[in-house]
Amino acid sequence: MRFLLLLSFIILTACSSSKPEESLSPASQTEPPASPSKPKTVSLEEVLRQNIAEPFLQQQDGNLLTIRIANTEPETQEGIKSLCLKLAEVFYKGGLSVKVVALEMKGDEGAQLKAHFYMNDAADFFNNKISEPEFLRRLSLDVAETVDSLKKKGLEARGSGNLAEAEAIFKKWVEAEPNSIVALSFLGNVLRDQKKYTEALDVYKKILEIDAKSLFALHNTAFCYEKMGAFDEAVTPYRQALEMDSKNPILMQQLAQVYSKNGDFNGAMAWLGRAREIKDTADLWLIQGNVLRDFKKYTEAREAYLKAQKLNPADARIVFNLILLDLDTKQYAAARKKYESFATVDPVLAQELTRIFELPAKEEVESDE
Repeated sequence: MRFLLLLSFIILTACSSSKPEESLSPASQTEPPASPSKPKTVSLEEVLRQNIAEPFLQQQDGNLLTIRIANTEPETQEGIKSLCLKLAEVFYKGGLSVKVVALEMKGDEGAQLKAHFYMNDAADFFNNKISEPEFLRRLSLDVAETVDSLKKKGLEARGSGNLAEAEAIFKKWVEAEPNSIVALSFLGNVLRDQKKYTEALDVYKKILEIDAKSLFALHNTAFCYEKMGAFDEAVTPYRQALEMDSKNPILMQQLAQVYSKNGDFNGAMAWLGRAREIKDTADLWLIQGNVLRDFKKYTEAREAYLKAQKLNPADARIVFNLILLDLDTKQYAAARKKYESFATVDPVLAQELTRIFELPAKEEVESDE
């Protein structure tokens, strides 16, 4: 009996000393430490496509990202600034690994817009360390003229009569394309139009170095020599031009005038005759009248002027020269009579004769020398 009691005590003691098994519920489980969240990886290609509507090419060279946009409509300077600001925000928030971003796109009138910004400046702006105007001030913006833009601006300047401006623009074009005959031609012509004949000659000679058979350059070279009074030098390029364009009456007419100014009456008359074989015009007879008058062949000169007037009665230059012929031959009354009606027909041209006819009238001499 005592033995049974002792055995019961031992069993109870053993049960009371053992710990109960702990229940493992989800709430009581220990969670592993959370790993730090990584920034979302942003694809450069995706970012650009989301923010640039036009086709583009991208090129990354180390820390420099260059984006060349093929925009169909010209962009303004303000437009490219806004795009830079937009991309700066996207690149900064996306954590893209570039330090400098350069943009290139077509601007107004064919010019090329180029801009670049530094991501350090973008970081300062988005962290409120600098203002937006300051970020845009630090933005490097350049308007690079292209051949197309220079040509367009130059032609617009010339068309509006701003010859000095056109000259400066065409010189830039020639700097960009030194051997462009088109660029040299425009520059030569605008120099010629400003009566800068020596400078224009240098340009036309440059064209002839590139193309010795340029009819355009030969013609203008001769013209400039003529305007400079270098008549001997003008003859050769006129003759060379006629070898290339043998049926050109304008070249023949101009060569005839050069021969006349150089004192070669026979040469002048021969070329006027050859031009008239191609086409008989009032201008040719007017020039022939001038040549004859210069050589004091007044009767023949009057006949030439009257033939010109018959072909073109409205040409005020013919009446003007008939008045001069009357003065040359001392037929003052006839000259005054023509002048009085001529002054109402062409007041500008008549102004050149005003001082002559302000003098007292002289007795008309009937003889025609």
